[in-house]
Order: sequence, then structure tokens, then C-alpha cells
Amino acid sequence: MESIIAFCEKYQPLTEKSLEDLKTCLAYKKIQKNLILDLEGDIPKYIYYVKSGIVRSFNIIDDKDVTFNFYFETDFTGDAMSYITGLPAYRSFQVVEDSELIFIEIKKLRELFQSNHQIANLGRILTEKYVIDLNNYRKMYSGKTAKQRYNALFKAKPEIFNQVKLTYIASFLDMTLETLSRIRNTLK
Repeated sequence: MESIIAFCEKYQPLTEKSLEDLKTCLAYKKIQKNLILDLEGDIPKYIYYVKSGIVRSFNIIDDKDVTFNFYFETDFTGDAMSYITGLPAYRSFQVVEDSELIFIEIKKLRELFQSNHQIANLGRILTEKYVIDLNNYRKMYSGKTAKQRYNALFKAKPEIFNQVKLTYIASFLDMTLETLSRIRNTLK
């Protein structure tokens, strides 16, 4: 739990009372590779903090598995629209390597937002950070060639190529597995 507390306190110092309040909605869990955390169409009960490991968001579109994003150590993950609106999730989330996650119970967190000003402010700051990170992600990959998208991912997260199935990476980069292999071979 200390990793998420330290991460949060970088953005919002918390009193002992706020720390104790926050801990009431946190649960640490070790999760095995390939476990589905949430499915598209369900209403999630949790958002997740990645202490270690990798989570991906995806959908099945026309019988094709399409990866939209990867979440790494110190990232929060979960369906943002469902978190905000309470509506069914638009994306599914899967652990892609053995991971340690902090489960954050949405219902309890919302109750804290009403009763604890520091926790509410922390939630706002982290939501703003998420929007900024999402915007930066879009800038990094939108309007780029396949090779440019590959290079951007390799520069940002070179270890991903040893941790995640190449089919997920190809899908994330919006290219076929063959194109990904060809790009990787030309850069060796």
C-alpha cells in the first residue's frame, strides 16, 4: 500500500486522517497473467493502481482483439468513462503479466470525495493527470506512420517487447503482426 500512498502524496499531501480514510477503499492483490479484470458492458466496481506488472485495455471488434492501451507501474487503470458516469464499461481490461495491483473501490472512493476535501482534491488532480497523459499518448501515436509509431513505443517503453505478446503490440500500434515483424527486422 505504501507505493500508492507515496504516489498520491506527490500530488496532494494527506493528513493522517485522510491516509486512514483512503486506506479503507484500497486492497492489494497479486494477479496472475491473463486474468480479465473488467469486461466491456459490465459496470466496474474498482479502478486499479499498477504496483508492478502490465494491464491492457481492449475490445473485441468484428471478432478481432484490438488493444487500445497498456498500463505500467504507477499507472491507474480502469474504464474512465464508466468511473465518471457509472455507466457500463466501454473497454475490457486484462493483466498481461503476473502483476501486483491495488484495487480501489469506486463506491467507497466516491463517499470519501463527499466527506474528505483532501481526498476529493487528490481525485481531481489525478483525473487531470490522466487526461494529460491520455492527450500526450494521442500526440505520440496519432497521424504517424507504422514505423514512427513503433519507434515512439520503443523509445518510451523498450521493455514492452519482452513482456507483452507481439500480437497485442501490433494491435496497439494499429498494424498487422507481419508489418510489426518487418519493421523490427529492418531495425536490427
